[in-house]
Amino acid sequence: KMSTQVKKSFYKRKLPDNLIALSSKRGKEIFKESLLDGTAFPFLKLMSNFSTQNEPAYCGLTTLVVALNSLNVDPGRNWKGVWRFYSEELLDCCSPLEIVQKQGINIPEFVCLANCNGLESKLTYGEDCTVDDVRNAVISTCVDEENDGDEVKKVLVISYNRKKLKQTGSGHFSPIAAYHRGLDLALIIDVARFKYEPHWTPISTIYESLLDLDSSTQKSRFVIN
Repeated sequence: KMSTQVKKSFYKRKLPDNLIALSSKRGKEIFKESLLDGTAFPFLKLMSNFSTQNEPAYCGLTTLVVALNSLNVDPGRNWKGVWRFYSEELLDCCSPLEIVQKQGINIPEFVCLANCNGLESKLTYGEDCTVDDVRNAVISTCVDEENDGDEVKKVLVISYNRKKLKQTGSGHFSPIAAYHRGLDLALIIDVARFKYEPHWTPISTIYESLLDLDSSTQKSRFVIN
């Protein structure tokens, strides 16, 4: 006999009104304008390599997986069968995965993983930058500055406090995929896709979310590219 008791669970979250869903009519209009303006350069490469975190605490690992695969970094070891391709289980050079599965990773561990997998990362803490610095970092990542129109050379990752975006939860990692100059919005493609869909977020809000202290390091959150 089947139990009638239903375990408490959730199916997605509605985006707060201060954010604009990419899939909405307005979100698509903003994306079109961004694409035509040349400020959505990394979007297609990131979405071609996008993953949903498969553990609640894996946002940092999955964000790094998306970045590594988008940057065409060869892991140098097999993933499945004969194929070499990054997935979370290959990111084990800094912390044991069984611990990460329970606790996630903090900012130093993210940088450690990025560096030991061949990336040159530039870390900037929220407390050490201005809103203009964040905007400039987003623009420099979302514009094809070298005009080769093909390969993505860098990926911008943010570690932010969801509460500042009026979302549920706290610390989170995700990449930035596009920017809209006229509205000063950045497109966050949330690796917790089961929770929030990709959304346009004001740069000022992102900046505020970076100023929050990470309890594990007692430092502000960061942008890294």
